[in-house]
Amino acid sequence: MFQEPGKNNFKTKVFFSQKNSITINLKQLQELITLLIKKGWLMKKYIIIIISLVFIVSCGNVQNVNLTLKKSHSKVLDDQYAATRGMILLNKIDDNLIWFSRKGWALVLDKNFNVLDKIKLSQGKGPEEYINLTEMFILKDNLVYLYDHRLSRFVVLKYKDEKLKKYDTINLNFSSALGMEYRNGIFAVNNFKSEGKNINAKLSFIDRDLNLLKDITIADFKMSSRKDLMNKVGWPIFHKNRVYYVSIGDGNTRVFNYKTQKEINSFYNKDKKMKIIYDHQDANVITPTIIKDKYVFIPYNPHTDKDLKTPGMYYELFDLEGNFVGDGFIKFGLKKIPENLMEKYTINISRNGLYFYNKETNNFTKFDYVINKNN
Repeated sequence: MFQEPGKNNFKTKVFFSQKNSITINLKQLQELITLLIKKGWLMKKYIIIIISLVFIVSCGNVQNVNLTLKKSHSKVLDDQYAATRGMILLNKIDDNLIWFSRKGWALVLDKNFNVLDKIKLSQGKGPEEYINLTEMFILKDNLVYLYDHRLSRFVVLKYKDEKLKKYDTINLNFSSALGMEYRNGIFAVNNFKSEGKNINAKLSFIDRDLNLLKDITIADFKMSSRKDLMNKVGWPIFHKNRVYYVSIGDGNTRVFNYKTQKEINSFYNKDKKMKIIYDHQDANVITPTIIKDKYVFIPYNPHTDKDLKTPGMYYELFDLEGNFVGDGFIKFGLKKIPENLMEKYTINISRNGLYFYNKETNNFTKFDYVINKNN
């Protein structure tokens, strides 16, 4: 499940010069101070000062970085698979990819993006039908869970021998919303209750049998505008014992301890290089994730900025402790970025790479993340 870190595994750096440093954890620091006191080399009144200086120097050691993309593989696909507006859902299974777009096709692609199998899903409210699928999860027994937040349910496909077949429809027993995460047998899903304009928002944790494990209270608020809702609702991200909850409206991120359900941190970049607006139907933040097991990657929807001819997709990077380490624009290898970027291209963002579909050429490309340290 979610592994709790050891009590004494938080590390800091004690600097002796610009070239040399010794990395020790808090337990080692405590033992060192105790030894110095016993030897008579350190007076107790200086302990707080020394520890404070260590933390100040350590917290100041934040490396600024930027993100670029390196093309990994590309292939032209049949134009019937993703010709409509909206994101592509992707997930890995074995050495293959499972693909789904709003066109209704679920595909099995090999590592070279050749189509091994395909199945067409229908829109509707009946069994194995969907209205708006926004997430895809692969469970251990090769079941593919497609999450429909409009119908608060999963459409389930079975993957076997590189083929897909329809398997089940699983309805949630509460009203859910956009934003879901799955790790180690546990789903985290936004759970909303409303009475008029009064909204109670929780992040509910359920197992695959839909048993409620626990809740984290997100907000109780009165909605006066769409902006209120967008800034309160977030994308959940699991990382070890933490849950990062990234606002779909402005990227404000709250961090919760999964075991205690307590909020332990929050962070936000107020100096964004793009203007945030709310008079549209989509999320401003699109599927944030953790990359390189070191950074919280928050990408923004380019077409939400009507006043700025965006030079690409704006992103922010934070380290896992919430320190802002960089931002910029991703250009996807394009020489010129069109104003209606998201109308011509479709993007999928995952922990292991970024997938980019050109609707004009039907070219499907995978990019690997490259982190560059700023001088």
